Amino acid sequence: MRMIGKMRLISWSVAAAILLATHVSLCQLSSYSRSDPYPMYTALDPHTFLYNRTKMDMKDEDPMYDQPERIGIHISPFAQFAKCAKTPDKCLIGLGDIDGRWNLVGTLFGKFPQGITTYPSTVLTVAQQHLYPNGIPGHISVPQDIAEPCAGCTIETGDTPSWNCGDLNTNSGLGFLHFPLTYRKCGLRAEFDFQISHGFGIEVQTGVADICQTGTWQQCTAGGNCCASDDATITKGNVEKYLVCQYKQLAQDLCIDLSRFHETALEDVRVIGYWRRAYPVNKGRDDWSEFLAIPFVTFGGVLASGREKCPTRVFGVPFGSNGHNAIGASAGIDLDFVQTIEIGGEVGFTHFFSRDYCKMPIPNNPYQCGVYPFKTDVTLCPGMNWHFGLKMQAYRFLDRLSVYFEYLIVQHRDDRIKLKKCDSAFLPEVLERRSCWQSQMGNIGFWYDISPAISLGLLWQAPFVQKGVYKSTTVLFTFAAFF
Repeated sequence: MRMIGKMRLISWSVAAAILLATHVSLCQLSSYSRSDPYPMYTALDPHTFLYNRTKMDMKDEDPMYDQPERIGIHISPFAQFAKCAKTPDKCLIGLGDIDGRWNLVGTLFGKFPQGITTYPSTVLTVAQQHLYPNGIPGHISVPQDIAEPCAGCTIETGDTPSWNCGDLNTNSGLGFLHFPLTYRKCGLRAEFDFQISHGFGIEVQTGVADICQTGTWQQCTAGGNCCASDDATITKGNVEKYLVCQYKQLAQDLCIDLSRFHETALEDVRVIGYWRRAYPVNKGRDDWSEFLAIPFVTFGGVLASGREKCPTRVFGVPFGSNGHNAIGASAGIDLDFVQTIEIGGEVGFTHFFSRDYCKMPIPNNPYQCGVYPFKTDVTLCPGMNWHFGLKMQAYRFLDRLSVYFEYLIVQHRDDRIKLKKCDSAFLPEVLERRSCWQSQMGNIGFWYDISPAISLGLLWQAPFVQKGVYKSTTVLFTFAAFF
């Protein structure tokens, strides 16, 4: 029996090491949203899986529980805020510049799509005649006018983020606009848990949210000597007169909506099945720490019921994964030490299905950024999300107050964009290279059991390190009932 016990301990230790060393994702399903990459639905430890009463019974604790939980209901009002984001180089920027400052001079560059012989806006036509009078429309590309950094790019309103992170997408040349945004999302989320049999159960998660994102356009101006080419027509005055000061008319011509975004809608619906089971280790051995090894596996899908973002709405935000259905799975293990703490980890992935976009703005020049003059129909297949997490929980460490902390990494890989109709003028690979992102965050949750069947909780999701995502903070309150 001693040998069997040792073999069981070794096998669970190896399994835990493998799971915690695998740099892939977690128990919940992540989202195809850079504003809310890992939405939370409860302030309680997400690894409970309607299993607390069974675990307490196995540890000979808390005899007030006369039967295991069969049903769990979590109702959680929440609020989320952000005022800045991070570039892939970890530079702090405004939310509106998450894909780079808007390059107005770049809209004059590039080959025209098939069947098109002129710019889609009179603003661009007039600008080309004054800025590049000797150039041929559809054959203009002068990277030195925009690509080299200028010393001392300043923001006219004196915003606090640093704007001098200088790649092609955030450089300090002429004709760049930026728009600081304020993002706010609040609403009500619900999670329903059902225990089926033999360790299997199911979770259903959904919610409704009110999202508001507002901002104003501002000009990024270059100080000192400008980095434009030797062409005397490419001057700060000309660029401002024919492009910067005409941005509203340009947006109207390109059917770009600059209005404030404020909408209320349902979020995506998630259905997650799970299996978990506790195995006692070192039970009855005085010279070894007694604990429960609890492996678990989850598998589920996302029904993209949330409202999609309109491609032409500058300040728009999707209410979920932007119309992309998804499936995912994860695996993990918790080690629940008797009368002390519980530690664990999980790994998993989320795969998003492709969908078609009609008249999506696509660059026709690699130096374009933010605003694109031409549109076409495409099929977009989002990259896969991988996520990894580690957790520590102290159950009822102070009377009936419990706490847990979870560290998460969510990694989104490059999207794939395929033109519905082949046209060498369009360069979807420019957007593909900008589509990957990563978010590292921490979840800290407290909950208090006010009765054997009712708990109240508070969760704070804090951002740690971001690359290409919003630096958002979430606060969530939970009312949970178990039957």
